[in-house]
Amino acid sequence: MRDCEINVVQAVENNIAWCKLICEAYRKRSYTTGKVWALITEAPTYYPELIIMNRTTKDTDILEFLKLNYISSVKDSFAALDLSSYGYQMLYIVSTKKEFERWTNLTGLELP
Repeated sequence: MRDCEINVVQAVENNIAWCKLICEAYRKRSYTTGKVWALITEAPTYYPELIIMNRTTKDTDILEFLKLNYISSVKDSFAALDLSSYGYQMLYIVSTKKEFERWTNLTGLELP
């Protein structure tokens, strides 16, 4: 695995750990399937109910989750899925350094 891919996987794992920690603080239970991290109920504000854990996850792997009434947001960590046919829309994607710089400027974050 290339270094940049290792960093992406570590970032996804860290994001899931953070979301899980916050959700547990709100007494929300979660679980993983190896392809997704999911909540058993609605997430706290600004947090997703479903996070895609790896690049091999396909929309067919998450169809059962998408049928649940409380799933209002899906974080596709790899921006690999097109969920528009299920009523979801892409909020944003950051895939180039220029987009990253724009995003960090908008949020007030500093570049490393």
